[in-house]
Amino acid sequence: TILRIVKEFGGDFSVEYAENAEKLIINKKREGFSIVHLTVYGKGVLEKIKEIRKEKNLLIVVGGAKVEPVFYELADFNISVTNQPHSEVASLAIILDKYFNEKEFSLDFKNAKRKIIGVEKGKKIDLMQSN
Repeated sequence: TILRIVKEFGGDFSVEYAENAEKLIINKKREGFSIVHLTVYGKGVLEKIKEIRKEKNLLIVVGGAKVEPVFYELADFNISVTNQPHSEVASLAIILDKYFNEKEFSLDFKNAKRKIIGVEKGKKIDLMQSN
């Protein structure tokens, strides 16, 4: 699960499922989150990523084929990674890549118990020293 991965590999990441997505977004906005809605109809990610990086807390909403108009209105940023049809998972991966300035391989996550080390063949995971 995602919680187990965060516990093992560190970082500050969470995923939420909400029966009422509109209510969740409204509550997150009240808590000071900026809402990034990924949609094929939005402004280009390269055009807005510097502005998005300035925000402290983000809620990224991944749109789909039949998104209600209210989500476009609630979003602080309606962002597209391309104006052609694409997968929702791909759009999330691309915006995270741009958000982290293409440096995700050099990031160290606090509270990590393990760290993946890139190798040509096979797998390598380092066990981190506890503090």
